[in-house]
Amino acid sequence: MTGEFSAVVAIGATCIAAIYITIFSFVKEPYRQQINALIIAGAGGVYWGSGRT
Repeated sequence: MTGEFSAVVAIGATCIAAIYITIFSFVKEPYRQQINALIIAGAGGVYWGSGRT
């Protein structure tokens, strides 16, 4: 799979990041830390598994 980096990809990633930041700004701190830890663990699992399920 070859990915091309374009303006559309950059704008999409920026929009997703802005939505993520906006949503998580409403989550209180102890819960935000736990949810972010789960998200990072999931991303790490996908990375170590090479994206295969």
